[in-house]
Amino acid sequence: MKHTFEEKLNYIRLVLKGEPQSQICRKYKLGQHYLENLIDRYKLYGEAGLRQKTHNAISPANKERLVRLFEENGVTLRQICNQYSVSKTALESWVRQVRTRGYKSLYETQRRGRPPKNSMARPKKKEPQTE
Repeated sequence: MKHTFEEKLNYIRLVLKGEPQSQICRKYKLGQHYLENLIDRYKLYGEAGLRQKTHNAISPANKERLVRLFEENGVTLRQICNQYSVSKTALESWVRQVRTRGYKSLYETQRRGRPPKNSMARPKKKEPQTE
């Protein structure tokens, strides 16, 4: 379930008033990690951090830098996601890709969608089928 900006802001206000996080999570049926993520984003960006993220294209070099932060420097996924405005699932998929196929796989471009029609079609008949 997606939460509106006003709901997220309400959760943060309750935390700032001193209400225990566990109580807020139970009352509004939130996950502890979700609430902690909201708090982190609010501390970093203010109210703008609670709004929906924009989708930005990330270069392969930046993907490699973020994966190296996680793999080699021990920075947590949540910290990287909040600091660099990257979705957690995207970062997890890059880490998985690097672990299986190496860093060079981040630089490979993949063709998306259905293959071109000419490779799927049957070969054309050369001669007419008349007697």
